[in-house]
Amino acid sequence: MKITFEPYQPRKKKRGTFGLIVDVILTICTCGLWLLWLLIKFLRNNS
Repeated sequence: MKITFEPYQPRKKKRGTFGLIVDVILTICTCGLWLLWLLIKFLRNNS
């Protein structure tokens, strides 16, 4: 029995501009939250 991994593929092969904009916004938001978490952790350790 052979098990193959198939990544999730959306129904549309072509991605629209809206999807690209959402990806950029979510990346910026999560990166910002990660940097904020690091800053809080750094300040708590050094205070």
